Amino acid sequence: MKKYVLLIITFVLLSCKNEKLKPLPLDQKYIVNSRALELYNKALNEIHFKKNKKAINLLEQAIDIDNRFTAAYQEAVSLHVQKKMYNKALLKNKKLIELYPTSLYYLAQRGLLFEILHYKIKAESNYSQARKLLSENENYYWKKYDSVGFSLMLIEIGDSLRGRKLIDLIIEKKSNNGFPEKDLREFQRKTRGEILSFIKKSRDSIESKLTNSVEIENIIEGRN
Repeated sequence: MKKYVLLIITFVLLSCKNEKLKPLPLDQKYIVNSRALELYNKALNEIHFKKNKKAINLLEQAIDIDNRFTAAYQEAVSLHVQKKMYNKALLKNKKLIELYPTSLYYLAQRGLLFEILHYKIKAESNYSQARKLLSENENYYWKKYDSVGFSLMLIEIGDSLRGRKLIDLIIEKKSNNGFPEKDLREFQRKTRGEILSFIKKSRDSIESKLTNSVEIENIIEGRN
């Protein structure tokens, strides 16, 4: 079960592009602070050597210097999720949505984090926003994700039928971008509820990971 849970988290919450060890593309209209970028690259190196605690500290420093540094927030979300610190992941995700309110990926990610934390209404609200964005400009989003990433995104935001059909097509055309076919099939066979159940069972007690319930309420109400 542990291996499958890690696979699901990798698929749904982390980057689908396998660019973990490279600086992510930055907004062309925005130049990242050079010191923040230096710290970010050091963090990627620490991640490579599995020194995630050091990496998080470096990413926090980079964000303190440059609070619009998208890639640093993305990596921080990923590391917090791996450590099952979903409240911290949610805070970083909130900032990403403030920076990019039309990001399908960040909305879906936020929905999953809320669902893991048992805030189902808030989760569905984010999925609904994501589906609306997709329906308004699907061609644009097709260009932003590879086929595997897009199929998993469809499943995550509640368009499971199209998502599973796309996985069939990916496997048929052998365009799975390095993901083993057996793993895609295993993912495809699970219902969305089962996927979430696996993730929820993998986490430590939510109470032990949250500072207190007020912290999450503040996130929901937009006070953090």
